[in-house]
Amino acid sequence: MEILDLHGLNYEDAQREVERFVHTNWGAPDNSLKIITGHSQKMRNVATAVLDAYEVPYKIGGQLGIDNSYILI
Repeated sequence: MEILDLHGLNYEDAQREVERFVHTNWGAPDNSLKIITGHSQKMRNVATAVLDAYEVPYKIGGQLGIDNSYILI
């Protein structure tokens, strides 16, 4: 599983990193990518906006959707 951790990045840099991450790993098997956003709703919004723009399916949190600190692609 490839992992992108957005901790320590500002929102603009996080957006660029998510875009790079998606481009680099385009075509990876389902649920093989993970973006760690922490518990910041704003950071999660930055990441999901990029994923929505590229029409990348994702799930926030794990199997039960309880832990919203990461996104599975």
